[in-house]
Parts: sequence; structure tokens; C-alpha cells
Amino acid sequence: MKVVCKGKTGSIWRVSLGPDKSGGVAMDGPGLDALHGVLLEADVGPCRVLILSGGTETFCTGLDLPGLEGLFAGEVSERCDQFTACLELLAGGGFFSVVLVEGAAMGGGVGLVAAADLALAYKDATFNLPELTLGLLPAMVLPALLARMPRQKARLLGMSGTVDAARAKELGLVDQVLESTAELSKSMSRLLRQALRCEPGTLADFKRLEHKLAGMAPGDARAEAARQAAEQFTAPEIRRRIKAFQDGELPPWFERPPRISRSSTP
Repeated sequence: MKVVCKGKTGSIWRVSLGPDKSGGVAMDGPGLDALHGVLLEADVGPCRVLILSGGTETFCTGLDLPGLEGLFAGEVSERCDQFTACLELLAGGGFFSVVLVEGAAMGGGVGLVAAADLALAYKDATFNLPELTLGLLPAMVLPALLARMPRQKARLLGMSGTVDAARAKELGLVDQVLESTAELSKSMSRLLRQALRCEPGTLADFKRLEHKLAGMAPGDARAEAARQAAEQFTAPEIRRRIKAFQDGELPPWFERPPRISRSSTP
């Protein structure tokens, strides 16, 4: 799998997954290294929106399973850890992650979709978790699925075989089904306009708090939420920001989104 990233000097990074010399879009060692590296850079760099896309026929088919043959147990474990780290960065990184699927997403490719903040798919896209038919468990993608959709829907997806984009939206895997590139342009314009208004550090904190509260009992979550809110509202910097906004000042992190055309969409 080849990984190409455009726009690294700006706020919007466009990452594309493409076929390697064999024609496959599976996460082999080099491809996984490249994807993990880009996501790590995005988490600490100027990236505010990361758009991950694939090819017209294949988005991503997951880990390169034949490539795991011949590896030592420790090497296989390292590769699995690296893939789950990619999912964690998509879900919890300090940037708004968008995944756009045009072709087939399988196995770990479905995990990339589930981990994103926003999942977009063209109407002809397909999704499949083939692990059960191979006598395997979709263990690495399951946490991302459970964070995105109800347990019963995640279970149903794992047993459904191939589903189209409309069905994936019904199950909760996909947020929006796109009919055309024109519709994608409109969706991206709305997304970028809002995403580039979010304060980058607060976006990362929001993701961490959401993850923390999701794992707590309701009463504990309410108490933690109240504590966090009180801590914010008494902080001098937060009070200064609120006062400046009330006075009509635009926050310094507000950024005007670029003009989106059909040729500039992923």
C-alpha cells in the first residue's frame, strides 16, 4: 500500500491510500509505517483537518495477512500494535479526521472508517468484515466499531458480509452517503468552515474528555463533567476569551477555509 500526503505545510492534510506494485491496497509493513508516521506528524503538527481517501475501486483491504507469514510472534504483535495506534490517532488525535470511501473497504479498512470523526462514502462504496468467514475475530477494529455504533449494529455488521453504502449508513458506520462530487464539495465546504473555527488544543481535549466520560458510570460522568466545566469557567484565559468574543473579536485561531472545487476534493 502506498501512502501519499499533500498539504503538510498547511492546516488541511489530504492523505491518500493507493495500490503498491502488486496492485493491492493492503497495509503491509512499509504502508503501515507510512500511515502511522503521517498520523503522528498530524497530531503534533499544523494539521487541523485530515482527509483520508483511497482509490475508486479499493479504499483499503486491511492488514496484509499473507505478509504476516514468516514473521516472528513479536513482529506480528508490533504490527498489530501499530495498526491500533493508527485507529487511536484517527479517533483521538488533535485534528478533525475525515475518511472518504469510494471503493471497497474490508477488514482493517472498515476500522479506519469507524475510527474517523466523520465517515463519508460514495453510493457505490462497499464495506465488509470477512474475518468470521476466515475463522478470525475482527478484534482490532471492534473497539472502533463499538465507539461508533450500538453493540447490536456492530455485531450485525460483523455477520452481514458485504454491505453497500446505504446499509452502512443505516448501521451507523457511515455518516453521509454521497451521490456526486458536487455533493462532496458542498459537504467539505461546510465541514472546513466549522472545523477551522475550533481551537486546536480544545479539540484534542474534547476528544479525550468524550473518551473518558464514555467509560464512566453515569453518576461519575456527571460529576466529572461538572468539575471540568467549573474549572474552565473560573480560568482567567477562558474568561478573557469569552469577553473578547462578546465584544465582537474573532478568536486568533479562526481560519478562512479554502475555496473547494471539484478538482480539489480528495
